[in-house]
Amino acid sequence: MRRVAIVLVGASLAALAFTLWTLESSEVAVLVTRRADATPTHVWWAEHAGAIWLEAATPQREWLADALLRPDVELVHAGQRAAYRAERVGDGAGHTRVRSLLREKYGFTLRSVAVRLLPRESSSGGES
Repeated sequence: MRRVAIVLVGASLAALAFTLWTLESSEVAVLVTRRADATPTHVWWAEHAGAIWLEAATPQREWLADALLRPDVELVHAGQRAAYRAERVGDGAGHTRVRSLLREKYGFTLRSVAVRLLPRESSSGGES
């Protein structure tokens, strides 16, 4: 029983270290939603067919609820800020797509909700 506990603690620490590393790496972007009290959210992302794909770990994520209520969002990556319109992709194909894209980019996926960001016409490309 003690050996199982040690393995579980080790696996949890490894997962935490991996998460912290990816959140600080250049492969993570910051999503800015429109709610007045919304704080920027670090997100894993992938690009496909002119859109950015995000994965909300659960349907209860605050950033997801806000992006669906006020779909004009911004994504900041590598010092560039771009305007997008968020849309939930509720079909099975969207979920399969985002999981495949993130697995290819990061090596893992979550049980989650697919979100696609489509560029808005008034996108800005300035520094953040």
